[in-house]
Amino acid sequence: MAFLTQYRSLRGSDTQSVPEVEYNFARIFHQLGRTLLLCGQPLRNVLELAEKNNDDLFTKEATYNLSLIFVFTGATHLANALYCRWFSI
Repeated sequence: MAFLTQYRSLRGSDTQSVPEVEYNFARIFHQLGRTLLLCGQPLRNVLELAEKNNDDLFTKEATYNLSLIFVFTGATHLANALYCRWFSI
C-alpha cells in the first residue's frame, strides 16, 4: 500500500493522471483478490471522471473490469446496464 500511495502522489492530480491512477489501483486490488470491497470504487471513479470530463481514456477498460466484478458477484443486471451505457453506439 505504501508503494501505491507513493505512486498516487507522484502521478499528481491532473485530469489525465487521475483516471490512470484510479484504474491502476483497481487492477492491483483485483489482483490481490480484494474485488468486492476495494476494486469497484476506483473503477466507478474512472467512469465518473470520464463522464464529467468527456474523456474516455480508460473508460472501456474500467467498464469491462467493473462488469466482470458484477457478473462474478451475481449482479448481471448491473453489468448489462454498464454494457448499455458505455459499450453501445
